[in-house]
Amino acid sequence: MTSFLGCNPTATFLATDDKPTALGTISGAGGKDYVFVQASAAIAQYDCCGVTATFTAAPISTTNGVLTGRAGVAQVAIPSGSSGWLLVMGTGQCNVVASTAANTRLNTTGTAGTLDGAGTASSKAIIGIQLSAARGAGNGPAPCVVANEPTVSTVVL
Repeated sequence: MTSFLGCNPTATFLATDDKPTALGTISGAGGKDYVFVQASAAIAQYDCCGVTATFTAAPISTTNGVLTGRAGVAQVAIPSGSSGWLLVMGTGQCNVVASTAANTRLNTTGTAGTLDGAGTASSKAIIGIQLSAARGAGNGPAPCVVANEPTVSTVVL
């Protein structure tokens, strides 16, 4: 992917690197927007992440405590302590469990960064991210559409 408006969504920056912009900056073009965050835990490619008010991010799960109001999806891996970009609007890929259907509400799971179409008593809904195609066998990435700055529901399902 090419860099645009100072945003290269495939780049990550170590804690010691000069950053291209401030945390929380939203940048993008061509129908995609990204927010610049610092990883408070290792983020795998295509993980759905919770984003705090100070723009730190970590893979979201039903139990990891990163159940904030904001969410985004990493299109590349971001090592813990490093900074990078999360997709907050446009098309991309998102990690989901096996057999997750397209166009259904996605929910947190016990596996950090991985969403599911079936909620449990401790799940929270992710509002603004939907799969555009179903996931087949095995957990992994599936094509998704991310609405403008997705959020984590404050209501346990």
